[in-house]
Amino acid sequence: NMEQTIEARDYFERAVSGSSPSRQSLASYASFSEQNDSLEMALALLLRYEELYSGSVETMISKARMYDKLGNTAQADQEYQAILLSGYKIPGDLEKFIKNRIQK
Repeated sequence: NMEQTIEARDYFERAVSGSSPSRQSLASYASFSEQNDSLEMALALLLRYEELYSGSVETMISKARMYDKLGNTAQADQEYQAILLSGYKIPGDLEKFIKNRIQK
C-alpha cells in the first residue's frame, strides 16, 4: 500500500539498491519521490535511470518538471529545449507548453 510511505520507501530502497536496478523500479521510485515532495531524490533517481539505460522522453519531461519545481529554471529550460530537439514525438499540447515555457 503506497499510502504507507515509510514501508513504501523501504521497499523502493531495496528495489534500487543493486548495481543495476530495473528501469521500472527507478522510474516508479522517482514518481513516488516526486509525489512525496522528495524532489532531489526524484531527480537523482531519474539521473541514475539515464546513466544506466539512456533517457526517454518521459524521463526528460520528468527531469524538466523537477528542475522547475526546484526553482532551477535555467536547467529546466535546457531540458525542455532538449525535448524539442530530441526527435521524440510529443503531443501537440506538450510541444505548445514547452515553446511557451521557453519563451518566458
